[in-house]
Amino acid sequence: MKSRLPDRPLVMVVRNLKGTLAINNDRSKASGAFIAVCEDNRYVRDFLLIALTEAGYRVLAAADGKTMLEIIVRHEERPLLLLTGQNITGMNGIELVKGVRGMFADLPVIMISGLSNPMEEERGNFVFLKKPLMITSLLREIRCLLRCPEPGLSA
Repeated sequence: MKSRLPDRPLVMVVRNLKGTLAINNDRSKASGAFIAVCEDNRYVRDFLLIALTEAGYRVLAAADGKTMLEIIVRHEERPLLLLTGQNITGMNGIELVKGVRGMFADLPVIMISGLSNPMEEERGNFVFLKKPLMITSLLREIRCLLRCPEPGLSA
């Protein structure tokens, strides 16, 4: 019996010590929006990579905040959005956001966590989504943030 490739776009996930890169092989669906993802849970990170790539976004991801900062500094293109966990390895999500916003002050941020509330002192500085995530909710927030000039303006 012959195996058949799926009709949806193919996603190639490449891993190395400095991060993970998801490449959307269907260029006709790529929106051009470049999203940086930092999540230390491999399964959640892979889910986000595949879901965002299949939605047409270009994605660079890392398993820890320090690596994410290094990738953003070295990457030739500025991300249009940062999606990060709150409690990530190496530095927490708040520290990562501060580091990235030191380079790109207006960068929209979505922070995800299994905890019920973001760290109180940083509330309002980003959009907060609680895990487990519904991919439709995440994609709706991303679309809004990429349209809206300020993070957190979504309903």
